[in-house]
Amino acid sequence: MDAKQVIVNPAEMTDVISDVVENLAMMSVDVADKFEGFVPDFIGHINFDGTVCGRLSVECTEDFVKNLAENVLGLDSSELEESHKLDAMGELLNIVCGNIVTRIFDRHEPFTLSVPEVYLAGSISNYNCIEAENTGREYESVTVQFMIDDFPVKFSLQIND
Repeated sequence: MDAKQVIVNPAEMTDVISDVVENLAMMSVDVADKFEGFVPDFIGHINFDGTVCGRLSVECTEDFVKNLAENVLGLDSSELEESHKLDAMGELLNIVCGNIVTRIFDRHEPFTLSVPEVYLAGSISNYNCIEAENTGREYESVTVQFMIDDFPVKFSLQIND
């Protein structure tokens, strides 16, 4: 499917992400304007392949990830380890992506999701390298930004040609 034929409505994407975060993590979600000077502490992505192919990416702060891990995994902050934070982010990506591909793109055809990859932003030289794997390919990208429990979170959906 040609990326230029796939139109992603940011409002639909916002609805899907809001539903998942509110139900999975029991966190409040508000749509946000552009963040001034936002530098993420964690970044992650998951690829999908089906009637539409692409990638869902997320960028967020340490405080968001701590709250997410506590809520999703049912852990107290004193029990949190780095692996718990990475697991919670991966689970969020997996569930959000699964809901996006079925609710926005195709409810009847199967999709394959990759294993989510989540990183500490400081652990890679340039956190934009997540997008670099698709250099030279045409793609459509939609970005939505939220304040989730007052923490900035940015999701980007990339549809490949």
